[in-house]
Amino acid sequence: MKISKPAGRPHGAKPKKPKLAPRPKASKEESAEAPAPLPERRERRALSHVGGKVETKGPDAHGSAVLAHAFSVRADESATMRHVHGFHSYPARMHPETAARLVEGLSKAGDTVLDPFCGSGTVIVEAHRLGRRALGIDANPLAVELTRLKTLGLGTRESASLVATAEQIAEDADSRRLAKAKPLRLYGPEDRELFDTHVLLELDSLTHGIDALPRGEMKRALLLVISSLLTKVSKQPGDTTARTAPRRLRSGFTIELFVKKTAELVRRLGEYQALVADKRVEVKAAPGDARHLGKVRANSVQLVATSPPYPGVYDYFSHHATRLRWLDLESERFERFEIGARRHTQKRTFESALGLWKSDFGACIREMARVLAPGGAAALVIADSALGGRAFRADDVTAELAEAAGLELRACASQARPHFHLPTQAAFRGAPRREHLILLGKS
Repeated sequence: MKISKPAGRPHGAKPKKPKLAPRPKASKEESAEAPAPLPERRERRALSHVGGKVETKGPDAHGSAVLAHAFSVRADESATMRHVHGFHSYPARMHPETAARLVEGLSKAGDTVLDPFCGSGTVIVEAHRLGRRALGIDANPLAVELTRLKTLGLGTRESASLVATAEQIAEDADSRRLAKAKPLRLYGPEDRELFDTHVLLELDSLTHGIDALPRGEMKRALLLVISSLLTKVSKQPGDTTARTAPRRLRSGFTIELFVKKTAELVRRLGEYQALVADKRVEVKAAPGDARHLGKVRANSVQLVATSPPYPGVYDYFSHHATRLRWLDLESERFERFEIGARRHTQKRTFESALGLWKSDFGACIREMARVLAPGGAAALVIADSALGGRAFRADDVTAELAEAAGLELRACASQARPHFHLPTQAAFRGAPRREHLILLGKS
């Protein structure tokens, strides 16, 4: 398997047996934060640190009650993994019950609900289930693909034959495994570092089989199955860490998991579709930039329900780089449009990082104000974070940006949250870090 650094998954070149690429050195930040030994691999859960007293403020008593109820969820894995929510991991997902309670409490059947940071589609899934017209937008093309699959499902023919197609692809891949066949593509050092050789060869055969399918829903669904298992078969402990550790997977495990995940997808899609109140209600997911919602008409949305990025906390482009590469999804626009990413703030002073966030998120809030119908509302889940070593208080900054955009703060609910980033824990010695549900209104 020759090592090169392709733009996507290149075809056609004859592979040669390579020398293993050297393990890249950890950055200074990773070295400072990296515990020894590495943490055990664990499932990432939505709002895994819920609970505690909910404090509310603001003039809207009904809004405060809705927000408090939306925050009063349990750390229950069965709820966060229900039907399509459990198909694919995604860092920092909104709790499905929080999303459902916001939609139910702040809109009515037939209303339009917009999530301009839709991520893996939690709000859109719940809004569509509850009979709302749902529109999801995200700069991440993987997020758009996931949201489409979860809400729109598959056609009758594709759904009926998806598992059989996956089994045939797996059978061909297993034959190549037993024959110790050479890889069909060239892979860069990032994949050689991330996957054991036998796992990489099995993924190579599986994706080759999917690539041979005609374009359509089935092909897109099976690529998302591959996406759902990439971290599980890699050397990474989870989606949000770049560190790797030895991981023992028996030969053939990845191929078997592909078939199991396909069957699981079909089952989850069926469970969800049985819950949808009105299948005639429109649902859409599209790529876009939350700062420029040009395709969304002014005054057309009754509720914006979303969880924007927490500034300086995550780097979604880095977290999903492997999946974007393996699915051949265009990533340049996502890298350019992502706001609040840690890579954009970690070397800035507090004032500089705050100024960048106000510029980017201020534009997002102005667009929310433009698309909201008279009397409409925006419910935002956002948490405090540390910028330049100092505490960033998300509720105060959001209220300031909302007022500048012509929106009024109707209510805010807050809960204390732990802060795990060791180098910046001192920022929250004076007052704890909190997560907020902020309700903005258009008068």
